[in-house]
Amino acid sequence: MSRRRPLVLLTNDDGVESAGIDAIRRALEPLAEVWVVAPREEQSSCGHAITLARPVFARELGPRRFWVAGSPADAVFIALADILPARPAIDVFYSGTVAAAREAAFRRIPAVAVSMPAGADPGGGGEVVAALVEAILGRRASAGGGPAFFNVNIPAGPARGFRLTRLGRRVYGNHVVKRTSPRGMVYYWIDGGPAKVRRERGTDSHALAHGFVSVTPLRLDHAEEAAGGGAAARLVAALEARWRRGERGRKEESTWTREKG
Repeated sequence: MSRRRPLVLLTNDDGVESAGIDAIRRALEPLAEVWVVAPREEQSSCGHAITLARPVFARELGPRRFWVAGSPADAVFIALADILPARPAIDVFYSGTVAAAREAAFRRIPAVAVSMPAGADPGGGGEVVAALVEAILGRRASAGGGPAFFNVNIPAGPARGFRLTRLGRRVYGNHVVKRTSPRGMVYYWIDGGPAKVRRERGTDSHALAHGFVSVTPLRLDHAEEAAGGGAAARLVAALEARWRRGERGRKEESTWTREKG
């Protein structure tokens, strides 16, 4: 028997208890059957690490909600292998890295990696993610046709709309602090410092600086050139049009509420 609602896998690298993943879950639930499988604790900057040298524990926290004692890629790997009842229609990864989304894309599952700056409104971010997922589900984007997966960045303030972008250049420092423990063991603190961002027109950093949500289509081996037509351009154009209609509706509702008051 076919499923009535698409299944969406939601994970992150901030930990299963983060406010952001819960806000996105609530925003997606009207659209799909949402399963949360996320690391038990913060796993920032772990890249595409998959745990091979030790067992990875998992626990069910509630209906369709699990933690995994491992990396974001571990969470996706285990979710697809055992936890989920069916193959997901899309994998949504809320965080600043695309590792978990890439793990889904390896399996030809459409994937979205979402980043929001610290202090941004999780509820507003949830609306943006819901609009994007609805557009992807509606057009049935897939890893085999068009972009394998998307990297999405949400601005700190209210979004002005969506822009199809390419990855901007970020230059990091290489500051490392070397120390010795009381037991004589050498250890290091790695501090790359804040990134120097080049906001060239057409890049994700340029879109963010001007208040737009950046949607960057990625490949498993390299970033796709975003300029021109193609499936990604059509998807973002449809998403932008839908967002504009929703924005007009929100403004009309706000005006009606003030007049009623």
